[in-house]
Amino acid sequence: MTPKLVLRGGYGIFYGGFENSALLTYNDFPFQFNLNYPNLTPDAPITFANGSIGTLSTGLTGIPLTSAAAEPGGVGLIGEDYHNKTPYTQGYNLTAQYQLTKNDTVQAGYVGNTVRHLGVYVNPNTPREILPLGLSALAFSPYPAFSGSTYTSFAGNSHYNGLQTNYEHRFSAGLSVLANFTWSSCLTDAIDVLNATALTSYRAPFLPGFGIHKDYGRCDFDVNKVVHLSGIYELPIGKGKRFMHDSGRAVDALFGGWAMNWILTLQDGQPGTVPCATPTTSGFGCYAVMVPGQDPSAGPHNVDQWLNPAAFTTPSVATTIGQNDYSPLGGGPSQFRGPGFHRLDFSLFKQFVLTERFRLEFRSEFFNLTNHPNFSNPGLAGNGVVAAPGSLDYTSGSFGKITSTRDGQNDQREIQFALKLYF
Repeated sequence: MTPKLVLRGGYGIFYGGFENSALLTYNDFPFQFNLNYPNLTPDAPITFANGSIGTLSTGLTGIPLTSAAAEPGGVGLIGEDYHNKTPYTQGYNLTAQYQLTKNDTVQAGYVGNTVRHLGVYVNPNTPREILPLGLSALAFSPYPAFSGSTYTSFAGNSHYNGLQTNYEHRFSAGLSVLANFTWSSCLTDAIDVLNATALTSYRAPFLPGFGIHKDYGRCDFDVNKVVHLSGIYELPIGKGKRFMHDSGRAVDALFGGWAMNWILTLQDGQPGTVPCATPTTSGFGCYAVMVPGQDPSAGPHNVDQWLNPAAFTTPSVATTIGQNDYSPLGGGPSQFRGPGFHRLDFSLFKQFVLTERFRLEFRSEFFNLTNHPNFSNPGLAGNGVVAAPGSLDYTSGSFGKITSTRDGQNDQREIQFALKLYF
């Protein structure tokens, strides 16, 4: 636009591959059977129940394919959408960059993406109408003779919108700095079932007028605000530097050649969902309802009680089969945010010039210099997988209690020293 102002923009469509599909395309609905015939004796052929031998030429012809051998009653359904849809992402951005000085630039940009047809796990063998407590959900399901289901549907969607700002001071006079701030939002109705959390299933995926889209909320990994600050600074002391630039070899060996670098990370917490304390229907999930006028972060708001139990309540229970009132399913997901992530990594270096060809570097590196604990959300423990009992039950005395850190054994301060020889 001008000698100091640059605009950059882009748009692209990126398609997903089916090699990452959870069930692959050969699992045709409604079910499949896995029959194993292992070779239990080394160097002996596999034999079937009728005494025949399975060879490369005869294959599995010795297996009697009778209804008794493949009884479908009670088995689980498995499969994928009959009409597969290719997941795709639309990415778009527009950024302005401005040169303040010879070595300093600032930039600000909008970055977004829209994702369609994400693969999600749903259970098609669930009721299509609200059921009061005490009824058999399977009896009101489309296939009551079968049990549960493992089914992939390409029905998930997500949206990301972010403001990304950046300041950069290129290396000059021994200093370089890179600082950025991101303010963003990620929303989705896709649940990552391979990384189990307190929210791993949909409340009513096939309930007319509800579906997975009523579970549309913040992405599990959504972080609203992020600040990163990193840099390198060579201390202006020693031979050829601003201070002591005429120092001798001994003085320079003691005071010269020092440098430091750092990475500071400040992030908001990630979202969490509080389920209902008690069931309200048969066969459906339920999220707690937010109490008007109550702040979910009120109270101690620490590791002993991160959430305010008075801010959550259980909706009314279902009273009639097929009722039009869906309020027993509760409110929306993502009612709170967990603790933020704050970390400072710092390094200190010292260069020793030995000869024109050789120099020695002493390195001291401090990971999580301040020894700041970064806590997980309530309801997560054991590497963020297993739900902690009572920590998401607002009727429990341990509601909102945090029992784990994000980094686990790597969360505490770590210090290491090293020597490097350059030649």
